[in-house]
Amino acid sequence: MKNPETDYSLIGEYNKIGGWLVLVGITMVISPFFHFNVINENLKLYSPDKWNKLINNHPLWSILISFETITSIILLVVSVVLLIAFLKKKVYFPSLMIIYRVLNLVIVITISLIAVQIPYIANGNIQEYISAIIGQSLACAIWIPYFIKSKRVKRTFIN
Repeated sequence: MKNPETDYSLIGEYNKIGGWLVLVGITMVISPFFHFNVINENLKLYSPDKWNKLINNHPLWSILISFETITSIILLVVSVVLLIAFLKKKVYFPSLMIIYRVLNLVIVITISLIAVQIPYIANGNIQEYISAIIGQSLACAIWIPYFIKSKRVKRTFIN
């Protein structure tokens, strides 16, 4: 007799994306657009006039904008790979998703630490950066254990 706790060939109700994975799927579809938008907005800052104004204001602007642009390109590529893996129910999707969540958190913390060194940002509202760190931390706290422990995840991503 097959044990449904350990035999993942008994996918039954798990042969379709369901449960909390629907929310993950929606996020996977939206994420590439978000990263593309960040890249697009940052590229506008590379025009000579805007770039010179920013780096003349503070040299860390160049590091902040470059780091955010490069990491957004990396996250865009990873999010597209994740979306494909999600739709094909690839066995490596949960592990890659955990890496993606941690990478997002590390990037947000790094961007925040750079940003608050710029007086214009430090003297303004840094709440945006604090909120981003809290949001990414909560996402990691929720989704990493889910992808590690969920029976649905283990039974869905089997290809």
